[in-house]
Amino acid sequence: MTMYRRWLGAMVAFILVCLLFMVLKPWVHADGPNIVMKGEISLLWFVIPGFIASYASVSGRIFYPFLGTLCAVLVSTLIHLLYGTELRNGLQMFAYGTSALFWSTSGAFLYWFVALAWQKKRSIRVERYR
Repeated sequence: MTMYRRWLGAMVAFILVCLLFMVLKPWVHADGPNIVMKGEISLLWFVIPGFIASYASVSGRIFYPFLGTLCAVLVSTLIHLLYGTELRNGLQMFAYGTSALFWSTSGAFLYWFVALAWQKKRSIRVERYR
């Protein structure tokens, strides 16, 4: 059962990141050949798949969401390069995918820290009543 839950985290991350990648459509926001480099707030949405995938994993709460996100970014970038528009080149899509990977892994770390803090809070509360 534990092995299934580990890979469940990777599959959840893969599915959610692919869906989010297609919903955000990073290649639509380009302004032709004169692309203005500016920050994209929409990348913060990638924290959510990492958080959920880390919750779905029993062990490997960081590694398996990272692995699932890495595979999703590679597949999504490949789909974009094969079927997407040519408004952004492959290097820009690589940078966008790397940022998505960073934010998704940050979401996994966020869940890990929240779980550790919650566990620590519960153990302090139990010790107080002994």
